[in-house]
Amino acid sequence: MHPKSAATQGSLIVAGVLLALSHSPLRGETTPTLPQGSERQGPQVDLGHPAQAQKDEGHEDWWHRLQDWTIGMLGGVHPHEDERGHEDHLEPLALTLFTERTELFAELPPLVLGEASELLLHLTRLADFKPVTEGEVKVTLSGGGAPDESFASPAPARPGLYRVKVTPAVPGERRVRIVLGSPDMQDSHDLGVLPVHPDQEAAEAAAGADIPGGGIVLLKEQQWRSDFGTAVAAQRLLRGSVPATGLLRPSADGEAHVTTPIDGHLRPAPEGFPFTGMRVAAGQIIAYLVPQLGGDTDVAGLELGVTRAASARDLARQERERLDALWQQRSIPYREVLQARSAEEVTDAELAAASKRLAQVKRTPEGEGAGVPVRAPIAGVVARVQVAPGGFVEEGDRLFHLVDAERLWLEARVAEADIGQIRQPQGVWFRAQGFESVFEVSTRNGARLVAFGALVDPESRTVPVIFEFPRPDPRLRIGQSVTARVFTGEEQDALVVPAGALVNDAGAEVVYVQAGGERFERRLVRTGLRDGEYVAIEDGLSPGERVVTRGAYLVHLAAGAPAEAGHGHAH
Repeated sequence: MHPKSAATQGSLIVAGVLLALSHSPLRGETTPTLPQGSERQGPQVDLGHPAQAQKDEGHEDWWHRLQDWTIGMLGGVHPHEDERGHEDHLEPLALTLFTERTELFAELPPLVLGEASELLLHLTRLADFKPVTEGEVKVTLSGGGAPDESFASPAPARPGLYRVKVTPAVPGERRVRIVLGSPDMQDSHDLGVLPVHPDQEAAEAAAGADIPGGGIVLLKEQQWRSDFGTAVAAQRLLRGSVPATGLLRPSADGEAHVTTPIDGHLRPAPEGFPFTGMRVAAGQIIAYLVPQLGGDTDVAGLELGVTRAASARDLARQERERLDALWQQRSIPYREVLQARSAEEVTDAELAAASKRLAQVKRTPEGEGAGVPVRAPIAGVVARVQVAPGGFVEEGDRLFHLVDAERLWLEARVAEADIGQIRQPQGVWFRAQGFESVFEVSTRNGARLVAFGALVDPESRTVPVIFEFPRPDPRLRIGQSVTARVFTGEEQDALVVPAGALVNDAGAEVVYVQAGGERFERRLVRTGLRDGEYVAIEDGLSPGERVVTRGAYLVHLAAGAPAEAGHGHAH
């Protein structure tokens, strides 16, 4: 299970306590004991005994107090906690509407001519499923051959909840429209045509319409305080795949081991000695290797060799210039001029060699390090340093390990039994531990197939499939193990939901469908292909239905609580 946010964990704890307490007797209550030898026969019928009625009333009050505590733990309160008595008002109509930007959960009491009705409007941002915290909400009544009427609330009474008092001045059928205007969002919801009753008696007479109810309750306050989210079940093209174990490796030309060509002592470059994680450019000097002097050779002797070579070079130059002048007078053969020029070139080379030998053991006046420069063969980062500055190394010793982590290889090993399902590998998706999302590697996002093994490994009985791809997330590391699925080439157009919507309930796959703003239904589904973060639903769900994708387990726990545990709004 992937790590959940702190808000989700807190919600799960509260819901777990709620579920546990829902099956426990109240403090101070005892379970009735039947006489020995007797047993209950049939259902127990409430005969209206006063003591029992008092106990039931106490139980209901206890659940309401527990619900208050639960909502308080999640940072919410009851929006209907006011001085009005619920029994004196008609049941409000609950509507839930969605746009691309927001979700509106509206509780609408009957509209009566000349009487003030308070509309409770819960607005949720679909970008993060958090409450709308600022902006004006305007309610407009239009149509019916009468002028438009507008009523507004300049700001939410609490985050996400707007209270708008509407006093209609015209009876009849009126179209109700909700408009949100905030600094960062403009949105509107059309609630359709609703009646404005001429009087209270007409409103009561029309109150026989069915009011949606039942199901699993998770209040808006709880949703906003939790790691919660929903998505619409929709048709999508899925690709078949087979499981594989994977390993992230550097590409073939993205890894280099820097070794020493000679024996000597290692000295740092002017920029400092390389360290793990240091970025280097191709050809950059990262250290100097000072050769070990042999025999009687010392720095003074090397300096003397440079002086002798410079003197010999000067004499050779003077001799060549003298012979050039004689040749101009045709006093000597041209062969002697050629010999002088050759001798000058040799002395130049000897001086250069002597200077290099001296530079390997002595710093230059410009401050450059002494020794043979050790250069980075590739651009990348230092993955490992295997020596210390000043240490003595021998020819062939490894000094540094460099890698280019911007392009990776994914080596996925497919089981021998699944190879027959792969026609031609077109891609793979993988998941790394500690990452909530999956990563897709395919030719559509810059990857290429490097190899599809022709030999089954005799020990693991697997075949490697290797893809090269640009690193999609800088947190991915070379050498990281991943679980992968290689695309087989099979494609299917199916109804899909995000994989996070599925909950394993006693071995059965279950999703929770949002039937209303705060009400959910448990659905048993049959799943099919899985492609990355999406799973095909073959039965149990219809296109367009909205399912819980984040916080599904919280709804699952709420499903085990009594119906009164969700009583937060008086519908």
